[in-house]
Amino acid sequence: MRAGYSGETYVDNFLKNIDFPCPYVIFKDINVQTSANTKAQFDTLIITPKFVCILEIKALKGRISFHKTPAQLVKEVDGVKTSMKCPEEQLKRHERRLVKWLNTNQIYLPIRSAIVFAFSSTLVDLPPRYSNIVMGCDVGSYIEDLFDLPPALTEKEFNSLIDSLQQAKTNYSPTPLVNTVPILDSEIVKGLLCPQCSMNIGSLYKCPTCKITRKVIIANALEDWFYLMKSTITTRECLDFLQLRDKTSASHILNRAKLIPKNNGRYRFYKLFDDDYEGSFSIRAEALEKK
Repeated sequence: MRAGYSGETYVDNFLKNIDFPCPYVIFKDINVQTSANTKAQFDTLIITPKFVCILEIKALKGRISFHKTPAQLVKEVDGVKTSMKCPEEQLKRHERRLVKWLNTNQIYLPIRSAIVFAFSSTLVDLPPRYSNIVMGCDVGSYIEDLFDLPPALTEKEFNSLIDSLQQAKTNYSPTPLVNTVPILDSEIVKGLLCPQCSMNIGSLYKCPTCKITRKVIIANALEDWFYLMKSTITTRECLDFLQLRDKTSASHILNRAKLIPKNNGRYRFYKLFDDDYEGSFSIRAEALEKK
């Protein structure tokens, strides 16, 4: 994750040096609701009246090969090969969804896209079949070559497109970590852990060392659950994960946390987001105050 963030930041430095000859907006890590049932997440989405450019940024080291059957990316570092999802297929999928969304909004702009390897030390042994490959230091030249395209939108249409994209943005709800990393339940440290010193405060009102209050620690623990474990939580799961004394305490915490309750009785569970909810991914400590 650090490598990915570092790679995007490195590429951003080159984007900042581009002298755009027309109005433009650069969206970073934007999620767009492209239809009722589909979304598309873009590392970098550049919008101008002349073109739309999608950049899929990868911060990978070693030797890279794009395999076709099946479609996958193979990375080799120190003789060890690792297969990964194919960024070319991901790019094609997002491009199709964006085209459909633009056409639905009666916007017809040429779309260009590229897989950007942030660092020039990446060696591409076998390139993708269709997608452009650009090194991070050359991304400015790639974008500047697109300036020769004729304008396709008026200033009013361009501004309307930006407004529509802002409205179509959705919040990113991450996939719980246990779905992608083989973590055993026995490996997870449970309880009310201070976010600074990791002390389990148990029944204490606050961390005796860091003075962080119980309500803040509870809010952090619930966020940990949604990042680590599942996109839903039950009273029994809350009781176990926070290591509480009884189900009543767990029930009170979940009801005060402003989560979305589903079902009743023994089948009740809570979600951080409702299906059409667009709140931010955070649980505020104030919500856990007793009324």
